[in-house]
Amino acid sequence: MIELYDTAQLPTLASPELFRLALDRSLDAATILQSLRDPSGVIVDFTWVYVNEAAAAVLQQPVTALVGHNLLDVLPGNRASGLFARYVQVVETGLAQDGEITYAADGISGWFRNMVVRLGDGVAIFFRDITAEKRTAEALQVSEERRRLAVASAGLGDWYYSVTTQIPELSVQCKRHLGLPPDAVPSLPAIITCLHAEDRVKAGLQLEQALQRGGEFAVTPRVLWPDGSLRWVAVRGQVLPDRPGELVGITLDMTEQVWAERSQHLLAEAGRVLAESHNAAAALERVVRLAIPDLADYGVLYLADSEGGAQRTVLAHRDLLGEALLRELEQRYPFDPAGPSPAAQVLRGEVPVVRAELTDAQLATFARDAGQRTLLTTLGTRGFLVVPLDSAGQRIGALLLATTSSARQYGLREEGLGRALAARIALAIANARLFEAEQAARAAAERAARQRDELLAYIAHDLKNPLTAILGSAQNLQRRLGNPTAVVDIERLRRGLETVETAATSLAAQLNSLQDIAQLQAGRPLELQRRPVDLVDLVRRATAVRQAATDRHQIRVEAEVAQLICEGDPFRIERVLTNLLSNAVKYSPAGGTITLRVARELDDEASWAVVQVADEGVGIAPEDLPHIFERFYRGGNVSRIGGTGLGLASVAAIVEQHGGRVAVTSEPGIGTTVVVRLPAPASPGSEPV
Repeated sequence: MIELYDTAQLPTLASPELFRLALDRSLDAATILQSLRDPSGVIVDFTWVYVNEAAAAVLQQPVTALVGHNLLDVLPGNRASGLFARYVQVVETGLAQDGEITYAADGISGWFRNMVVRLGDGVAIFFRDITAEKRTAEALQVSEERRRLAVASAGLGDWYYSVTTQIPELSVQCKRHLGLPPDAVPSLPAIITCLHAEDRVKAGLQLEQALQRGGEFAVTPRVLWPDGSLRWVAVRGQVLPDRPGELVGITLDMTEQVWAERSQHLLAEAGRVLAESHNAAAALERVVRLAIPDLADYGVLYLADSEGGAQRTVLAHRDLLGEALLRELEQRYPFDPAGPSPAAQVLRGEVPVVRAELTDAQLATFARDAGQRTLLTTLGTRGFLVVPLDSAGQRIGALLLATTSSARQYGLREEGLGRALAARIALAIANARLFEAEQAARAAAERAARQRDELLAYIAHDLKNPLTAILGSAQNLQRRLGNPTAVVDIERLRRGLETVETAATSLAAQLNSLQDIAQLQAGRPLELQRRPVDLVDLVRRATAVRQAATDRHQIRVEAEVAQLICEGDPFRIERVLTNLLSNAVKYSPAGGTITLRVARELDDEASWAVVQVADEGVGIAPEDLPHIFERFYRGGNVSRIGGTGLGLASVAAIVEQHGGRVAVTSEPGIGTTVVVRLPAPASPGSEPV
């Protein structure tokens, strides 16, 4: 080793030999340079006075090629790189310099850690090649950047937590998932408060268990963002195997996926309930409740009726108190389909859909009075969505979904799900109504078939009597006329022919009645043979015939006029009277008095001939009264009494074709009164009796 230039200037050690020995054995490169000055004292170069083996290896020169030689002669790149100026500055100022440099000249290329201190009129330089370290660091940085890019492109956030520091380290994306600003430095409790209140305990327990037992940590809580929206965030973590108490993990916004899964499940479950249930009302309520609480805190289903009105059909709330408030609102303030409420507007087709966020002041505008305002405020609605129920181009109802929490907002996504749910409900309602219509049609067809059979049996029975009379009389006459020895009794012959004539007339009347019934049932009007008819005379004749056929009833006629003329078909009017008298007798099986009153009435419209037929029979139940003029309809309390259900239908049709009116009043167990009014212009003969 070449001797040092001036060992007296070395730092104070036990001896210069020990210092040199330390430099020789150092793993770091070390050189000592002596300043070379011009006559004016300016440093123009440096001369090597010491170089250890590590420095020679880095400089790619043998020690002998360096010691005693000038720096810029051997390594001219020192001037261009700025190292020469750096060394001069240390000599002149006495201030040491330490840092990382790059060198790419004189066949040397790389990164170096370089420390320079003044040593007498020169410098001691300690340096180390850190190129491999720098390249490793750069590779790690590139790898980390690639990892961050991959995490970011996948929408992932990353985090780190240590029980020692208790300060979570969150990436910007992770903070975004939690609804935090990029510069936020939240504590663990602050992060927990970002979660939905119902999910905080579960997330905290999962984290505590992971730290205690090691292994994985996985939860998907709901996160409340500052704007009030609700998000689902998957949080996955792993305790570091070699460092218990430390976790690393990722976050991922799962809102769209969770929403899609829950929406699909909701619609599928709604379809299943509606398809499988045999109780339409119960199915509708179950479907509305399916939307709670994921889509709403409460829901109301409105259905339109056939008369242009509507009513709240289903009211469902997530808790019992809220449901009680809804029912109190319905009881005290029934839904007004003509009112200004959003549901009424959607039902009337004025708006396609309504989405709204509400304040207490806005909510109060929907109230009719202070009582309703109090109920609405207590209910606490913060937002609502109203979607229509349409079927075959008709608006059949509306579905209201509402929230009582600011954590839920109704946007286009919620509207789409609400519309899809409403479409399924509308389809189910339409199918139920179609099923009911089919059932009603089937029942009507079965009833018609049964009534037809009953009618045929009844007609066959009624026609059998006159036919039997005709056949019996004819056979009796034939036997008498066929006996040449028999004496012809003219009087008996006359009575026999009268019996045939009477029976044939009755048969013809019944056939004419059947023909009229068939014509009316086909929707064709009767061909009336109009002429002046004395209604008093018709009543008396019909009464006499019917009185002769019964001995359990007393039939009375009370006429206010001696004669009452009206324009009409005498045969059809007589049939009306006969049917009414027959019904009065038939439905008074215990007998009693039947009273026919004939009178003229005047009102603002016209002059009327009025016939009132009153009996003391079984009467008609109130629920049957609206239907008694329908063809084949028979009251529930007369099923044991024979009949076709055509008599009153025929009466109503004949009276209406004459321009008249018919009405019935009745009380079960007391009797029935039928009033027929026919147009009757005043005439000279219509005088009081």
